[in-house]
Amino acid sequence: MTLIVGCSNTSNKGREILEPPIAESLDKKEVLVERYWGGFDFSDSLALIDPEKAEQRLSNFLSALAHSPMYNQKLEFVGLLDKVSGKMNALKFLDDKIPFYLNNPESPFFNNELFGSYLKASLESGSNPAKQKKSKEILLNLVSKNSIGEIAKDFDFQEPNGERKNLFDFKGEYTLLFFYDPACSHCEETVRDLKGNKEFNQFLIDRNINFALINPWGNFEKWIDFQANLNSSWINGIDVQENIIKNGFYYLQAAPSIYLLDKDKKVLLKNTDIKTSVNYIISGR
Repeated sequence: MTLIVGCSNTSNKGREILEPPIAESLDKKEVLVERYWGGFDFSDSLALIDPEKAEQRLSNFLSALAHSPMYNQKLEFVGLLDKVSGKMNALKFLDDKIPFYLNNPESPFFNNELFGSYLKASLESGSNPAKQKKSKEILLNLVSKNSIGEIAKDFDFQEPNGERKNLFDFKGEYTLLFFYDPACSHCEETVRDLKGNKEFNQFLIDRNINFALINPWGNFEKWIDFQANLNSSWINGIDVQENIIKNGFYYLQAAPSIYLLDKDKKVLLKNTDIKTSVNYIISGR
């Protein structure tokens, strides 16, 4: 899984993330929770705080789970939660580490879909105090916005010439939706690299792809100054009223945040990167 962000508002600075292993081929019938957690003693408090024991197992488990069928992911989390039922230290470990790995834009495991599966399994387990349950319900609502397979939420924006358009005005075979912040140095670097990439820009033309760069965070003056970084053939807009953010149309945890949509604006990839999006289109998946 590729790290896709540069500018984010996380509070995880200084915390170590154990890198995911190389993806292994998986038997679809295999129960991953048994493969990675079988024989582990969740009542062993020392093992839970040892990165080489519990956290390494969790890293391996999440990496494998990300490559398993989506319909199976919640069931695996249900199995894991069953194993820690009644063990408060183990539950605390999961509730701390899983969001850190799956809901952290700076993590190579960052995956809203997989994190949503964990939240659903956790809420169904009945193991959450009332306050924690409410917090998870709110978070589940956020990470479930514009999920893969759903039609993306429409929104309107203003182009540099003052004309107003909306997402569903785009008529290409694909829309590569690139939410950016003009004050984000990583966004600026990424956009400059893409502008100078002739192969990428020809690919957009050949495959009839709308490359839509949208600034949902306002800051009109910086957005105007940012125009010099952009290719004139790209779609460029700003949500002047910041409705995307204020109304929660999209759960944008970092800049840039990238979505790949099909011609009907169905979400194909979420919180992805340019390379993965290009490979997706080439493979025709």
